Amino acid sequence: MPEIADALDGVSQPWFRSRYFGLAAHGYRGPVDEDGFDYTWHWFELMRGFFRKTADEGRPMIFTADQ
Repeated sequence: MPEIADALDGVSQPWFRSRYFGLAAHGYRGPVDEDGFDYTWHWFELMRGFFRKTADEGRPMIFTADQ
């Protein structure tokens, strides 16, 4: 778990922004705009904080994702 938290800590907003706005070049057909970026970055930061807290407290975590 600390490895994931460390990796997430290394993600900068400019790096994230370049990938977000590059989605269309990789076949993504949904909207890509500033409001969407702000929303996505906000939730990414919350998720990053959750992973950091979990790692710092030495707690296990199970993570699943679905569309």
